Amino acid sequence: MSNANLKTYDNQGKWLQNLTAKQFVHLQSTGETYLTEPALTLANSQEDFSWKIKAKKGRIKSNMKEDQELVEFWDSVTAAKLNMKGKFTSLNTERLVVYPSRNYLETSSPVFIDNEIGRTSSVGLQAFLNDGSYKFLSSGGTRVSTILLQ
Repeated sequence: MSNANLKTYDNQGKWLQNLTAKQFVHLQSTGETYLTEPALTLANSQEDFSWKIKAKKGRIKSNMKEDQELVEFWDSVTAAKLNMKGKFTSLNTERLVVYPSRNYLETSSPVFIDNEIGRTSSVGLQAFLNDGSYKFLSSGGTRVSTILLQ
């Protein structure tokens, strides 16, 4: 499919997510769908903001062990949140895995997280988008680093 737009709603008709891409290529043999220039918008349960995740490449994949779908993004990944009060969070990395049904994302790639008070960098991240909690990962040689703006 070219220039497709997939919207997901819950049982009450409330919008949950929207996935667009310039191209969707589904492989029947693996059940995976490869995406060119994907953009995923996730709603938040409080409805005061949404997340928009974009990259050059992506893939929709079913996680059979956990019985849920995930979307992988790679190559210049950005994720951004802007709430109604003007506060923002933006992250940049090279690879990101998103579990849309849980509003959860993770990466084991280096990541930079910016917001109105500064920048944090780490070697990986787990983010729970509904409550805004983040788990920053470090390694033996690389620590989590935060720079505060004044």
